[in-house]
Amino acid sequence: GIYWVFANATVVERDVNATNNQMVDGTIEVTSHVTRDVTVVGITANSTLFAQGETALITMTVENKGSIDEKNLNLTIYFNNTLLEEVLFPDIFSGDDLEYSFDWSTEDSLGDCVFRANVTVLTNETDVTNNEMTMTIIVTKVPVADFTFSPAEPLRNVEITFDASASYDPDGNIVNYTWNFGESYIISGNNVSTYIGHGKIVKYAYTHAGTFKVTLTVTDNKGLTYTASRVLTYPSRTEKNITIVEESSTTIPPVALNAITAVIVVVVLVTVYMKLLRKPKIKSQSK
Repeated sequence: GIYWVFANATVVERDVNATNNQMVDGTIEVTSHVTRDVTVVGITANSTLFAQGETALITMTVENKGSIDEKNLNLTIYFNNTLLEEVLFPDIFSGDDLEYSFDWSTEDSLGDCVFRANVTVLTNETDVTNNEMTMTIIVTKVPVADFTFSPAEPLRNVEITFDASASYDPDGNIVNYTWNFGESYIISGNNVSTYIGHGKIVKYAYTHAGTFKVTLTVTDNKGLTYTASRVLTYPSRTEKNITIVEESSTTIPPVALNAITAVIVVVVLVTVYMKLLRKPKIKSQSK
């Protein structure tokens, strides 16, 4: 607006010149200071590392740092420099921020995945350097877990060798092998735990007879550890059932057992027959 500036002094007694006690010093113009500034303040994901096939949650945040409200802002989203989506924000008030989230499947991606968000550059915008932001996530293949054990028919208290040499990581290397042998023991009171082993090749002897589930979990050099329920295509946990049987001191093969039984039957029959032959005959006397 336009304003007049007045200066006025008090007229004192016997003032020599009372005409100069007031002055008009022209005009000044006062204008309001308006700033326009919208910015992308964040791009986040629920993780920075994903197994191929998982779904990532991507969130982008736009803030109005200007002094006035803005309307009809466009948020443009790119994936590896390819247009992915355009979002319209009808209103964003001064000082407020708005979020936009979406699910993104990693099924067809591998390696570095770059997301870029760009918000509309306004007319007379104060700062145009903050209208864009990028974020990178990594998609990797999961390790494959597999193992063998020997002997094939283990006995109680006999050491079994578990070998995970068949396990591998398609795009890296395995750094940890963890085994759960499925045999429980009491650690204190009623607290029960299971025997755990570590290493590519381990040995373990079961102290009880029964059926046990052996679980192998592998971890790769990216720190990924997966279970079969989490990654179905490339399960990282292999389960096999092992039956431990009681060891007996003497074992007779079935064929030999049948032969022995047959011999015993023959001996019994011959013995009975010989006794019948030796039985004295009784002659009848006629009167």
